[in-house]
Amino acid sequence: MNRLIILFITLFLTASANAQHRTSHNPKQNETRSKQLLMQLLHKQDAGNRPQAKTTATSQRLIAQSDYNYAPYAIYDSFSFIYNTTARGSVFDLDFLGYHWGAGPSFIAFIDLLGFVNTSGLQLPHNNGLWVACDTTKKWSLLPTPPYTFGAFATESHSYDAANNLIDETYLGEPGIIKQRNIMTYNSLSNITSVIEMDDFSGTAPALWDTSYLSNFTYNTANKIAVDSQSEYNISTHSWEPMSKFVYNYDGADNMILGQGYYWNYPGWVLSSTYTMTYTSANKIKTYKYDANPATSSYTGYIDSFGYTTGVDYYTYNRHKEYLSDMITDMNVTTKNVNAASMPDTVYTYSYASDSTTLINSSMNVFAYNSYNNPINATTYSDPGAASPVTPTVKTWYYYEMYEASGLTSTTALPIDIKVYPNPTTNLLNIDLSESAGNQTLSVAITDINGRKIRTETFYGSNNTYQISTENLLPGMYVVTIHDKAGRVMHTKKIMKL
Repeated sequence: MNRLIILFITLFLTASANAQHRTSHNPKQNETRSKQLLMQLLHKQDAGNRPQAKTTATSQRLIAQSDYNYAPYAIYDSFSFIYNTTARGSVFDLDFLGYHWGAGPSFIAFIDLLGFVNTSGLQLPHNNGLWVACDTTKKWSLLPTPPYTFGAFATESHSYDAANNLIDETYLGEPGIIKQRNIMTYNSLSNITSVIEMDDFSGTAPALWDTSYLSNFTYNTANKIAVDSQSEYNISTHSWEPMSKFVYNYDGADNMILGQGYYWNYPGWVLSSTYTMTYTSANKIKTYKYDANPATSSYTGYIDSFGYTTGVDYYTYNRHKEYLSDMITDMNVTTKNVNAASMPDTVYTYSYASDSTTLINSSMNVFAYNSYNNPINATTYSDPGAASPVTPTVKTWYYYEMYEASGLTSTTALPIDIKVYPNPTTNLLNIDLSESAGNQTLSVAITDINGRKIRTETFYGSNNTYQISTENLLPGMYVVTIHDKAGRVMHTKKIMKL
């Protein structure tokens, strides 16, 4: 079986595959959906969040990535990213340690159509899962036939609406590979409501698009995804026929606690998979259980457990156990060392046999960062059976451009009395809301004076007083920005860390 952590680290460090696969009642495809769902839960993104009041800040965004193999040390692929606006940039994923820049073929699953992520004090549109929200992506790779030259391999183009929602994505692979196009629609809150997938099997230019799949998305009163369903186009009847759907349930803090996958088997829906989650007292995901066959008494799937380091938002520990008919088949353990800037600089992954003690393989990923906390390079070391891997296998280099990042305009929240103290601060910052504010879900961002985002925290409405750790911040001046659940700016304050 695929190993969750190794899968994602390999995927994002080598950039060898960035295609998502459509969901059906196929167990392996349900497992892919499960891993996508886990990404969404770890990122804790709210599809209702919107870009903030118009602002400008000097920032960086990814413009190229190159991947090298060792023995011998040689490049094997490279990617370039082109932007037509300053309203969009890039974000490095600290959970799964990589940039995500394209959907690729069969991009119809809700779980990749997330909300928004923050970068450099701004909110970057993220309805499409593109953490590199560029207009064009180009891939170069070693061609598979002699003389093995380095040539153009694939192109992906993106179109956005005025709110920077992705509305059109076209994937053009190498000759002979299916071309694909996805058309998206959104509601007034910029929640995605539909995706139509079109394929081109002709291999001609221009493409001959053939409608293939449709995804529809509905939301609950808290603007959380409630149901996403997939339909397949029947060319004989010229109608959409149901294929699969996923239903989601939440607790009082709007944490997703249950997902249920179904496939259509006339005349009704058949349960094919379940996803169960638990959370810490800080509303961070604690356990995640995927059941590949809930109709049977024996358990087949996997269970993930997560741990966190004080002062960082991403997970720093993961234990992943896979099961087949109630028996453990393998186990992976990942730990992340965090540097003084709260960035993961060394990541260890250990793979064990079914007894959970016999070490099979180990890998280490070492990251170097620039002054904007963007990765400069990442080196993977791997040695089968070794407790401390020392053999380099893959190295990825990242390249950036400076730009004046401009956000979008939105209304500000209603005036609410908010107190942020103490100022100066040492280890802890208190945020007090007035009683008239009621219990609210807040998003708190701390940026330095250069506009670089240092950390974020989300507090779910349980009281009117919240605390955020500043223990790992370096001494200096910072800006604290507080947003409400709708993404509107509630309060901004400069603080001094001693």
